[in-house]
Amino acid sequence: MKILIAYYSRTKGTEKLAKRIEEKLKKEGHSVDAEKITPSKEHNWFFWFFLRIFKGECKIEPLRIKDVTNYDLVLVGSPNWTRLSLPVARYLKEIKGIMYKNVALFSTTFAPPAVEWYFLSAYLLDFNFNKIVEERGGRAVDTMLISSGFKRWGVDSNYGQRRISKFCKKVTVSVTSFKEYFLKRKEVQNFRFIAVLLSLLLLLTLFLRIVFDKVTAGIIPWEDFSVIAVILLFTFVMLTLIRDNKRLFFLGKYISSFSIIFAWTLFIFYLSPELGMGRLMIMGYIFVFVLFSSFRDEIIVAFSGLMALLGYVALFYLLSGKEFFNIGLDMGLIAGSCFLFVWFTGAFRNYYSVLLDAQDEVEKSRRNLEEKVKLKTKELKELNEGLEEEVEKRTSKIEEQKKELEEKVDYLERFGKITVGREVRMKDLKEEVEKLKREKEELENKLNER
Repeated sequence: MKILIAYYSRTKGTEKLAKRIEEKLKKEGHSVDAEKITPSKEHNWFFWFFLRIFKGECKIEPLRIKDVTNYDLVLVGSPNWTRLSLPVARYLKEIKGIMYKNVALFSTTFAPPAVEWYFLSAYLLDFNFNKIVEERGGRAVDTMLISSGFKRWGVDSNYGQRRISKFCKKVTVSVTSFKEYFLKRKEVQNFRFIAVLLSLLLLLTLFLRIVFDKVTAGIIPWEDFSVIAVILLFTFVMLTLIRDNKRLFFLGKYISSFSIIFAWTLFIFYLSPELGMGRLMIMGYIFVFVLFSSFRDEIIVAFSGLMALLGYVALFYLLSGKEFFNIGLDMGLIAGSCFLFVWFTGAFRNYYSVLLDAQDEVEKSRRNLEEKVKLKTKELKELNEGLEEEVEKRTSKIEEQKKELEEKVDYLERFGKITVGREVRMKDLKEEVEKLKREKEELENKLNER
């Protein structure tokens, strides 16, 4: 496989990671080229941060490899700025031939990767990378983070070596089906989104607890709040532990659905009745339907609806007599909303599947066309080489014939010269013989006269 590694590194951390990836890929027998992305003007961290917020653009030096059409895979390296670094973002917008190309991201970050992944930072980096690559028509196949601040999760650590090996193995596996690629990638993104959401809920519940403590003393005691926090934290830790286990991967949505609904139910239960929750309680359950319908899985939406109904029934019996309950209307709203989102999710999934199948057909036709073009190009090349060889043979033969003719002409010329010279000499000899004969006759005549 022909691979291009392009990276930007201000403090040499990402460059070191790029070198390790290059060494690993070359050992596996791949052909690897490297391109270092250089901004037109380098800045310190604070100035880059200013540009990132207020400008969002930067110029880079002219690229050595401007077209990646001939590469099977492009690996892009960038430090984590809670988004792609500006030089790398500019690079992805400038290079040509990225359409339908597999593109993967490797990044260095200060904190341990697990902290970055599940407390928003790396999620936003991955989201920004996917957005830019997909806008250019490429395929964002994977993202890897290595810590530059903690040696335990650094490039040369056991963790770093395992992650590099896994990353190289994953990105070099060819994905032939766009539908397969897209669904797998979205599944990973959804899983990470759930974990990030849980981490945000942890922070939100803590914030609300502090606010409630300042505004209304004792509205939710710390011991009650700690129960909600422990549920969310336990679920968050479980999701981070099973994220690489394919057998348990699908459980993430169900665990998080149960956890969020359970935490919301406890939140309603612990609130003081004087607040009069009313329809806010129902809106919380409906929000869960909206959230999980984005995963295009009607089963998880139905599961969320069942958990919401059970949570409502539990609240109704535990808080019996409270004025904000209207069991007929509330359960009707929950069941009706759940049914609506189940139907919507199923219809959207089917529509999505049709679009992906159509895209697969387009991809298949494109690959077939490319194969035919390559085959025809190969045939024309072989034909051209054959014609050149035939021309060379004929030219060589003509040269030989020409040489033979030249030799014959030279021989004939020499023969002609020899022949002409002999005839001239014979004529001279005849004339001389005739002269001698005449002289002899004259001499004989003189003798006879005497």
